Amino acid sequence: PLVIKKCVSEVEDRGLSVVGIYRLCGSAYRKKDLRDEFEIDSIRTDISADKYPDINVITGVLKDFLRELPEPLFSPALSDIVCAKPCDKEPEEMLQCLGAVQKLTLGYLLDHLKRVAANSSVNKMDYNNLAVCFGPVLCSPPQGS
Repeated sequence: PLVIKKCVSEVEDRGLSVVGIYRLCGSAYRKKDLRDEFEIDSIRTDISADKYPDINVITGVLKDFLRELPEPLFSPALSDIVCAKPCDKEPEEMLQCLGAVQKLTLGYLLDHLKRVAANSSVNKMDYNNLAVCFGPVLCSPPQGS
C-alpha cells in the first residue's frame, strides 16, 4: 500500500537518527489531518518535513494504518505456526500461510525495521524496542472483532 511506502520512505530519509523513533505518535490533530489527506489522494499526499516537521506524526499514521488493516499482517495462522515450533521450519516455509500482498508488505516492513535497528546506536531502537512498538500493531485482531 502507498501509505506504507510513503511513510517508510520518509522515516528512512529523516527519521533513522531520531532517538526513540516509533515510540511516540505525534499530535492527534496532525495525524488526523494526514490520514484525511491519504484518504482523499494518497498519490499527491505531501509528507515532507516542510508540511509535517514532526516525524512522529508520520510514524503514528503508519502504525495506525497497520493496526487498522482488515486482517493483520502477522496473521493468526502465521502466529500459530511461529509459536508452535519456530525452529522446525524455514522462514520462507512459515510465510506460506500468507497471501501474496501480505507477504510482500510484511517483508517490506521488516526490511525497514532492520534498517531502523541497524541505527540503534543512535536512535536507541534495537529489535527489542521495535518489538514493543510493533508487536501489538502487527498482531492486532482484525477491526470489528
